[in-house]
Amino acid sequence: MKKILFLSCTDYITEKHGKSMVINGIVNILDSLEGVDLRVIGLGTNLPEIENHPLPQMGSIMRSFLRNIFSLKTIQSIIYYSGEFHRDFYKIIEEVQPDIIIYDTMRTAQFANGLKTSARQIVYMDDLYSKRYQRIISFMKENNSNINLMGNFSKKLPSILEKISQSYLIQRLLVNYEISALRKEERESVDLYDKVVLISSVEVAELAELTGKKNIESIRPLIKDGSICRVPRENGRFIFLGDLSLPHNEASIYNFLEENTASILQVNKDIEIVIIGKGASERLLKYSQKYPKNIIILGYVEDISQEFEQASAMIAPLIFGSGVKIKIIEAMANSLPIIATSVALEGVYFDNKSSGVFEATPKEFISHMRYLVHPSNSIMESERIANQFSKHYSLDKVEAEYRSVFLEEMK
Repeated sequence: MKKILFLSCTDYITEKHGKSMVINGIVNILDSLEGVDLRVIGLGTNLPEIENHPLPQMGSIMRSFLRNIFSLKTIQSIIYYSGEFHRDFYKIIEEVQPDIIIYDTMRTAQFANGLKTSARQIVYMDDLYSKRYQRIISFMKENNSNINLMGNFSKKLPSILEKISQSYLIQRLLVNYEISALRKEERESVDLYDKVVLISSVEVAELAELTGKKNIESIRPLIKDGSICRVPRENGRFIFLGDLSLPHNEASIYNFLEENTASILQVNKDIEIVIIGKGASERLLKYSQKYPKNIIILGYVEDISQEFEQASAMIAPLIFGSGVKIKIIEAMANSLPIIATSVALEGVYFDNKSSGVFEATPKEFISHMRYLVHPSNSIMESERIANQFSKHYSLDKVEAEYRSVFLEEMK
């Protein structure tokens, strides 16, 4: 029996976003395996039926910030650090005597510092966040635009810091600091832990080249096979799926619409662009009002299966970001053709030809939309993309990969 301790800072059951879906898949698969005794500890979460520990109070955060600001410790790690929990974690280790400890990103992996254990320690890093933030900064400079740099992370800040972080100047200072701290953290991680796990095979190669280390692996997300019968709308209905409070989603769809709506309407004057995701910005809402019949902002949708059924394709005109975009694989799982940029497809497994996936620049989307607006073409591509999902993301393949990455020693 292998004892696994999983320390998570993600509400992987109650929240619906890419990282939570990946963490939920890891927990479910490991918990289902014979010969595995899994215990999950939550930090700053509201997960049911597990042991949860609170995030530190404001005073503790400020003391931690002042102690660590000159040592280039990431703000994310500072927000999550608690001396009390660090001591509690030592006690948990002594009690459980795990064979394997898995950390949910570097926010929890920091509690390995000073830990005396023979357990193999694995950190699921998710993405190379330094790369994500750097792409945001580069986009802003190239396009002379202002966007919310903090995204969802600002919600984790104490209320007073959240208000301060709304200042664009403060955001720039914080993000530039965070990029430097994250780069340091990412480089050091390969020496501090037995294994580092990322969601993107592309980023695995990048970190391996940067550090010269081989203890880095990628995993595919566990996504349920939708197996739906699609009936695309005659006039053409294209969906964009993503949390709009995240900078890469909001900026990408806004720029795409602003530059291409006129051309899209030439394909079909009744075509619909349906935007699904919480946190639509004022500028996106205002722009959609110019085309009330064509640009439809639905906000968060609990069950998007009906939208997948009626859509001609998913569009993912992302122009910056990092890691694997889980929504792409969700579309594959639901047999929905995909038109996406190379950024959106980074780290996604699919065959280059006859796959139902159309890689393009935002300007090139129109020709693919003109092809997929016809229901017969969309349905034909559905069969191809369903085969891709079965080939690359089946439960058997993902389970075998998780066994190898989390339970076996490095090759």
